[in-house]
Amino acid sequence: MNIIEQGKHFGENKDQLVVNEIIFNKATVFPSFEIPWHYHENAYFLYNISGFLNEVTKQKTLNISPGTLLFHHSQEPHYNEKIDKEFDFFHVELTPTWFKKYDVPQNIVEGSIELKEPTLKKVFSKLYIETSIRDNATEIAVDSLVLQAFSEIVRFQENENKIKPTWIKKAVEIINDEKYENLSLNGLATELNLHPVYLSRKFPEYFNLGFGEYMREKKIERATAILQSQSMNNAEIAYTCGFSDESHFLKTFKAKFGITPHQFRKIIRKS
Repeated sequence: MNIIEQGKHFGENKDQLVVNEIIFNKATVFPSFEIPWHYHENAYFLYNISGFLNEVTKQKTLNISPGTLLFHHSQEPHYNEKIDKEFDFFHVELTPTWFKKYDVPQNIVEGSIELKEPTLKKVFSKLYIETSIRDNATEIAVDSLVLQAFSEIVRFQENENKIKPTWIKKAVEIINDEKYENLSLNGLATELNLHPVYLSRKFPEYFNLGFGEYMREKKIERATAILQSQSMNNAEIAYTCGFSDESHFLKTFKAKFGITPHQFRKIIRKS
């Protein structure tokens, strides 16, 4: 089995930045590439910018689409297949020295997992932007964002271990269904046969955010994926993702990332 050494990965590398024992790579895998069984020397996150492929581990097969975020523990075997067109990705590799420096246990996350929480994906969108800007604040910003990512993961893992009421699974399905893009609290409560006051009180307990904040994050998550992989204009994105209008989308996006959608798309294309 192939061992991928520190700083390396499959694919054509476009850009690399090493900051405080974190190795950031922006790269592309093409359909002609073969990616056999392998494992990586270090733990890493993979954030998909555009394209599709399957990631196969000994336990499962993951369908990777734009906006997918994965974490792989070191020495976790996997291979990739069914690469569709160009697969552009952001690879964030963490050395053992980084874990030791911040007293973060290397087994804080085990195995290979998909991280679906919109707040986590926002962290990696910000990391992508920071590693493209590269100013005198980048070193502090990237360390802070990676630590924030692990803090979020621990919080989500603790939440996963809670005994959940039966309505949680259905709520997740409804929220992730694109036909409910303009879903309201009352609408969700009706679908779940719950009182809106009860749902409003309980929602943060299981989703880590209030209903309105969570839905805003989901809209931003979807808009970010579109900006990365499609050519829709801002008005089309606003409509598709359920923002009230283009102005609302622009204001919300800039508040989250500190740049406009146009600037974000330019960074993605430049990279």
